Amino acid sequence: MKYRNDVSYFSFNGKLEPINNFPVDVVRSSGFVYEVIKYINNDFLYFEEHINRMLNSFRIIGNSNVNTTTIESSALKLVEANDIKIGNLKIVVLFEGELQKNYLFFIPHRFPNPSQYNNGVSVNLQFAIREHPNAKIANWEIRDKANRIIDKTDIYETLLVNENNVITEGSRSNVFFVKDGLFYTAPSKCVLAGITRQKVIEQLKTQEIELIYKAVSTADLDKYDHCFITGTSPDVLPINRIESVAYEVNVGLLSMFN
Repeated sequence: MKYRNDVSYFSFNGKLEPINNFPVDVVRSSGFVYEVIKYINNDFLYFEEHINRMLNSFRIIGNSNVNTTTIESSALKLVEANDIKIGNLKIVVLFEGELQKNYLFFIPHRFPNPSQYNNGVSVNLQFAIREHPNAKIANWEIRDKANRIIDKTDIYETLLVNENNVITEGSRSNVFFVKDGLFYTAPSKCVLAGITRQKVIEQLKTQEIELIYKAVSTADLDKYDHCFITGTSPDVLPINRIESVAYEVNVGLLSMFN
């Protein structure tokens, strides 16, 4: 299940619809532009930034005729109708010819618990390449494989490895590595520039900490001191193991991003 059916409604073009009428193919297809936004403390987190990234995704694939003016009001109406206190909202925008279709619905969320923030999480590698890494476009094959790996091995996330055997990003996150006080992350052209990732980069600049844009090779995993992922659900979450390589969890180091 990739949508929450424990709520009453989803939104289609600004109109509330019974969740039992939700078109399942919307969550089991590839090629559409989408965003996932966290709702917490009575507000959406970085709503404007997510919408701007959605518009950029459409520009990348050659569509600049997207209208997002009613999406925020539709989102707030959906929150109220479902009495949502915390969760992840998914926004899917499809086109049939020139006809735009906006689907807004809540998806199951998996926010880390305090123990995971303190002790880190385990992740595995997944060999996969996104066709348009800078655009948030659904890729059912990659996501479905990631879900199966996660469920089978009881890990938190998978990290994507390309044809050069370097790690680009997570299946639904970005990743940073730390060595001797220097931070490393893959070049922006190789990844989907996550909103939380950008906030981390801004904080590193504020703290005058050097950030090196370099994708880490799978052969060099044991050369780094720490690593962590960033994303809508995890925020900033330490990694304690990638496959068989263990890492020290430095909660104090990551506290600057809280």
